[in-house]
Amino acid sequence: METQKRQTHRSLAACTILICLLVITTAFLARLALASSTQVTASEPSSPASSDRLRALQTERYETLRKIVKSMRPFLDAGRVDLTDLRDAEVAMCHAEVDLYTTPAERVKVYEKIVDLQRTYEANMARLAAEGRRSQVEADRAKAATLEAQIELEKLKLGQPH
Repeated sequence: METQKRQTHRSLAACTILICLLVITTAFLARLALASSTQVTASEPSSPASSDRLRALQTERYETLRKIVKSMRPFLDAGRVDLTDLRDAEVAMCHAEVDLYTTPAERVKVYEKIVDLQRTYEANMARLAAEGRRSQVEADRAKAATLEAQIELEKLKLGQPH
């Protein structure tokens, strides 16, 4: 019985690690795609087919990340997913959502969501650090992530590349 519990725990831990790797990879690819999309010049016409394909891939990525976030929430409540992992998945989902919008106003709204997510995470990490359940380094990292999200939002509002 105890061996079965250990195997189940290890399986859940392995799944959590795989989900984290997927989220991190997706977030990296989203930023890479965003960075490369800002480098495209006006002299490079895009065909409607490639534009439709890109849109389909972006939508699929967003929907996949949305499913991951939705599936992680019950595990967080049960203590089987770390708060950091859920926050990373939610932020990756928001970055994928940004790619679906074309107007700055729509993108600003999503970045405002990211800032809110980071602020909530930062507050939770500060509370956990004060309780001795997390380190101060983790709380400081959460604060740095909030500041980075705020900087990205301000750059977007100013029309600067992010």
